[in-house]
Amino acid sequence: MMHDSLIKLAASFAGKHPEYGGDVAAWLSWCLPRGIDPIGPPALAIDYYQRDTSRGPAPIRRWLDWTRPRRRGTDAPVSPPGRGPRRRPATMLTPDQSQRLLRAAEQHRGDPAAVALFLLASSVTIRVQQICRLDVADLDTTTDRGDGLVVRVPDGPLLLLALVVADQINAHLAAYPRARESNVGGRHRVPLLRTGAGGRTTPTALGHGIRRIAATVDGDIGSLAPRITPGWLPAVDLHIWQPHR
Repeated sequence: MMHDSLIKLAASFAGKHPEYGGDVAAWLSWCLPRGIDPIGPPALAIDYYQRDTSRGPAPIRRWLDWTRPRRRGTDAPVSPPGRGPRRRPATMLTPDQSQRLLRAAEQHRGDPAAVALFLLASSVTIRVQQICRLDVADLDTTTDRGDGLVVRVPDGPLLLLALVVADQINAHLAAYPRARESNVGGRHRVPLLRTGAGGRTTPTALGHGIRRIAATVDGDIGSLAPRITPGWLPAVDLHIWQPHR
């Protein structure tokens, strides 16, 4: 369903249930940047929404019940039977599955997708779009910390990255020394995560890379690989992470 239709649907719901209007607005604001369908989310999405926002599930369940008969909007594109691509629903990994995926990422040290996985696992506040916008200048190399690396997230907080994440970043910069520099608004910009040609990587490229790494893990995660979406990975305490040697 298109965003305009969702907004109209949310306004209609709020008109009938004004006590839930703010909750539904918060739900849409949380879902849409993550590519989650606000009226047909996977089961674990509500649990992660509660963790991120500390809001209760009752208003969202009421919203989902109310929208159930309305989930085929009149403006939704409909493909003829047997024609057109069919997308598998995305999936959210459990903490245990996320740790196993990170173990697999260690075998791809320095790969942009491996770096992105460790960054996503560092905090629930960082998103894949922000990772793609990171510049080398966003790394705080002036602060001498023995327990990690500080990064300034675009439109986000300062994060203290664990040493294992700093190692992945350093390995990436060594493996991808070429970088296309730019000057935006008087600011000299050098992308942190790069393609082989030195350009800035994209959310789509990182998503493909993450699913490629996931396909190399055990059968459990390998079977989920086509449905894994960046940003649906739970945070892991990487400050106690013990790298495999």
